[in-house]
Amino acid sequence: MDSESSFDERYTLTFTKSSWQTPQWKYDVYLNSIHEDPDRHGKTFTDHLYTTLAGDDIHTFRADGFDQLPPSVNDLEAIEGSNISIVIFSKEYASSRSCLDKLVKIMDCKKSIGQLVLPVFHHVDPSDVRKQSGSFEAAFINHEHEDCFDPEKIKQWRVALTEAGNLAGWDIQDDINGWYAEEFIKDIVIKVVQRLKRNKFVVKHPVGLHSRLLYLKNLVAIFGQEDVGVVGIYGMGGIGKTTIAKEFYNEAILHYEHTCFLENVRQESKQFDGLVRLQERLLSALKGKNHRVTSVDQGIDLIKERLGCRRVLVVLDDVDHLTQIDSLIGESLWFGKGSLIIMTTRDEHLLDQAKVDYKYEINELNNEESLMLFNWHAFKSPIPLESFKNILEDIVKYAGRLPLALEVLGSSLYNKTMEEWKNMLEELKQFAPDDVLERLRISFDTLDDTEKDIFLDIACFFNGAEKEFAIKIFDGCGFFGAIGISTLVDRCLLKVDMDDRVKMHDLVQDMGRKVVWEKFPQEPGKRTRLWLQDDVCNVLIKNEVTEAIEGMILDLSTQSRFSTRPFSKMPNLRLLQINNIDLVGSFRGLFKELRWLCWHRFPLESLPMDFHPEKLISLDMQKSNLHVLWRHTKFLGCSSLESLPEQLGDWKGLREINASGTRIQQLPDSIGMCELISLSITDCSTLKSLPNSICKMKTLNILRLTDCSNIQELPDELGDLERLEDIGVSGTSIKRLPDSIQQIPYLHTLLLNNCKTLESLPGRNLGLSLIRVLALRDCNLSDNDFPNDMWNLSGLMVLDLSNNNFSSLPSGLSQLYNLQVLYAGGCKSLLKLPDVSGLEVLRVVDLKYCSKLVEIMGLENLSSLQEIYLDGCSSLSMVMDNFFLQGYGRGLCDSKFYVSRRGIPDWFEFQGVGKSSMLIDTDTDTPSSVEDGSLHLMIWVDYFFGDDGDKFFHIGVRVDSKTSGVKWDCEITGRQSVESCMVLGPMIKSGDIIEVSFELEAHREDVKVEKFGVHLLPLPINNCSPDVEVTVV
Repeated sequence: MDSESSFDERYTLTFTKSSWQTPQWKYDVYLNSIHEDPDRHGKTFTDHLYTTLAGDDIHTFRADGFDQLPPSVNDLEAIEGSNISIVIFSKEYASSRSCLDKLVKIMDCKKSIGQLVLPVFHHVDPSDVRKQSGSFEAAFINHEHEDCFDPEKIKQWRVALTEAGNLAGWDIQDDINGWYAEEFIKDIVIKVVQRLKRNKFVVKHPVGLHSRLLYLKNLVAIFGQEDVGVVGIYGMGGIGKTTIAKEFYNEAILHYEHTCFLENVRQESKQFDGLVRLQERLLSALKGKNHRVTSVDQGIDLIKERLGCRRVLVVLDDVDHLTQIDSLIGESLWFGKGSLIIMTTRDEHLLDQAKVDYKYEINELNNEESLMLFNWHAFKSPIPLESFKNILEDIVKYAGRLPLALEVLGSSLYNKTMEEWKNMLEELKQFAPDDVLERLRISFDTLDDTEKDIFLDIACFFNGAEKEFAIKIFDGCGFFGAIGISTLVDRCLLKVDMDDRVKMHDLVQDMGRKVVWEKFPQEPGKRTRLWLQDDVCNVLIKNEVTEAIEGMILDLSTQSRFSTRPFSKMPNLRLLQINNIDLVGSFRGLFKELRWLCWHRFPLESLPMDFHPEKLISLDMQKSNLHVLWRHTKFLGCSSLESLPEQLGDWKGLREINASGTRIQQLPDSIGMCELISLSITDCSTLKSLPNSICKMKTLNILRLTDCSNIQELPDELGDLERLEDIGVSGTSIKRLPDSIQQIPYLHTLLLNNCKTLESLPGRNLGLSLIRVLALRDCNLSDNDFPNDMWNLSGLMVLDLSNNNFSSLPSGLSQLYNLQVLYAGGCKSLLKLPDVSGLEVLRVVDLKYCSKLVEIMGLENLSSLQEIYLDGCSSLSMVMDNFFLQGYGRGLCDSKFYVSRRGIPDWFEFQGVGKSSMLIDTDTDTPSSVEDGSLHLMIWVDYFFGDDGDKFFHIGVRVDSKTSGVKWDCEITGRQSVESCMVLGPMIKSGDIIEVSFELEAHREDVKVEKFGVHLLPLPINNCSPDVEVTVV
């Protein structure tokens, strides 16, 4: 999104000490805004953003511009100490002297310390910020009439606003009902997390990490740019091998073309097809697209074939067998020059077998480091309370110098009494110095019963599961999942990673499983949880199960058959995984307490009729040849599934059903008794209709029936679904939408792509005035198919009319005042667009391959336009040249025109080859027609993007004014293509010396700037359009 995220080929990145220095940030984010109008809930946009950032554990300093006082010392220090600054520009922003002073500081930090600046344009046009027009102009007029008027400060404010306004950010003009703003907030937080992922330590208290990390960097620095280096890190479990490797990876990630961190290789490889899955993950990460691997041997061939020319960074975490190494990285010749492979293990001998270049043993912490780490967890400070100093040394001595044990035991003693400290010391004295699991067990014993259940469930079944999913299962079991997980995190028994998955260290997991195993080591049928394959098979075959069993997993590589009889003796069974299992017998009365059933490679064509798990929360029925992520309850990958059980309505916990790709012929009437939030049945040609009872699901938000080609109508009472927000019926055979749809108050997305039998299009008469997204691609539409009231959908923001047969669009298009994105590509009969000058927030126009298009009216007035795609619009090229030569593109600052490859027009007077930069002195090179020195910079780029699947490529375009210091940049983006892009850049002054340069992704041969040109377009003194009507042809 911003040029800072692009790789830069102009610099050579080497592993010197200076290149690894990372600033130590006091805050993750500095949030700068002025007071805004609250929404209906009394909250402002900044309130919602701050709450979301805080909820994601992003340390944020919030500064509001209520006053006219200069920024405080705390404010300035907070700006300097922040990794990222987010600036919320609103209409009143420029009225605050304080906000403007802080912005000057923020832009200074962007230049001096590399701070990332993310602007949000909230109900204000970015061009008003950039040019200080509109409400910003009025604010500056007031500032210039104040008693404390300072011309130098005014100049600083203007420069800072211009620079910030030229940065890529978020343009939020409409956030009705809050849903629209929520999407932007999610996007902002994702951008922040991506930045922090590269810069934050992977542990909260990195005691002893710096020196160990420096040693690893020095090892890596030995390798030359032509080498493929392999380093092995080894040491006992819990010593910090993964932490060091991950921290190194996070700092090194920007230095490599492609990177991959494979966690928990030892555990993952033990799963069914585990090595194959790891190979798929490696290929997908390094190639940028999903890869299907059918066998280990095929995976080896693909890795050697696809990655041989790539400079990569790969980390294999926790390997314990040579087969894992051979299957994933094999020989150094598999990877390109300059690649680096790191592996962590507990087995030094394994590194000798793998013939690594260097080995690095991680030693225990020294006494000083051990005390400091323990203090951070026991006292939340590196300095202990005075009254605990005497006992502290003994505790740490018996706890050992293992970081994991120090974290877990220290956290369990936080806010505890001296008596509790003494009790723990006595317990520690009972264990041998190398008995790590028993030392960790002490912390487990301090949990309450519910917390112990959650801990043991994760240790035995859910290590690595999505946090949201785990909470839903635990809540269904009555365990208060969110609170329990939070407690385990506080005790350092659990972590939640950047992907929001619950992760338990393998030593902690071993401790938890030992707790379950040691009660009945010789009688597995009496244990509460079973996870070992031999134990599960034995108790099922011998029918030696008991009512104590609450959870069981069995994942077999070949299909096996078992009787259902043993399950009748497990009335407390809550959690069950039986992959590749055929259960034979009656299901009546079974699984009354079951909350989670994972049944991959389900062998039957339909669920048993007497299958009746009333408390079920999640049913996962994937087949091994599909890989689909899931969150709540879905019927996944069941390509043979023909029906859902009639008792579906009794499953009160169901929230989401995904039965895509099945052979379901009808849904049971009982589905109306469910409280679903999402129902998705796509690519199911056997489904012909929906039962009327579906209209009773008052909780339904999303209904997706994409490519259910035999569905001809929707239920007449669909409008009773008062919470429905998103309807997707693309690829169906529906002829009309039910009249009752006008009763749905919050419907904002309607997808009707490829509905070729559609007889009437939706319009305002259907009550769809709140629709924001309307998709009508491939609907065989002609000129007479558009109802007049369709153009009264005043809230419409995205309209897709691609691949239809009309020759023109009605003038009513110009009434869609909130339209931001218009897709009309592939309309080969389209001759003209109506006047679009009134669409003041239109950002993107896609007209690709409209080969007969000869007219676009009003384009010159769209200052909001950011991207227009004209590839294959051959009839437009000549008159587009005339349009810009006559000066009519003046209002389109910061716009990009993508066109088919052609020669650079002759009127681009400065031309270059490749990605080389160009220095232009506008004082001597300016056309003589310029009188007031105002110039509009235009840049033409002939570029090449190679074939790399669905990967998006980027080319950064940068303009630096060597005279004023103002910088401007933008990005050309796209997939595989050989095209041209004309960029309408910034306004400059005659006399400026400017440099035009390009930034490409490092070490890529499939991203190129082949040629480029620069044109200086003179602007009239009054800066207004000529007095003629303009038509772009």
